[in-house]
Amino acid sequence: MYGHGDLLRIDLSSEKISKEPVPEKLWQKFMGGEGINAWLLWEHFLKVDPKIDPLSQDNVLIFGIGPLASTGLGAGSKGKFTFKSPAYNLYGDTSVGGGFGSQLRWAGHDYIVITGKANHPVYIWVNDDSVEIRDARHLWGKDVPATTALIKDAVGDEEAE
Repeated sequence: MYGHGDLLRIDLSSEKISKEPVPEKLWQKFMGGEGINAWLLWEHFLKVDPKIDPLSQDNVLIFGIGPLASTGLGAGSKGKFTFKSPAYNLYGDTSVGGGFGSQLRWAGHDYIVITGKANHPVYIWVNDDSVEIRDARHLWGKDVPATTALIKDAVGDEEAE
């Protein structure tokens, strides 16, 4: 089995970032990906309240990748976002492709749990062991191509995801 990446916890309210290992019991029970995301969502609800308003800062956004991510097998290129959905006031998730999941794995992380609410627009910059919450006020109102170009310029990496 591949080496497990860690779990990043990012609280936008306090701007606190922490890293922790994913408990081995979760790898054994769920293998990774969607199962661990669901467990992390449930863990969050046990700390706050399952009846929270999905649009409140008490909600959580979880990103996770499965065991095949970045292996080159093709099937493992997707990541999963999990949250309490405002559409149904229940469990919600979506899958995404692209290089972000692989880049996250190569940086040593398999999961990101984002809580809280920032005081102003921000983005999260992950560069291997360095994880930062960065000011994004200058990006507010820009379209996706312009925002992507500005971030790539700011970090000095045209290959950034």
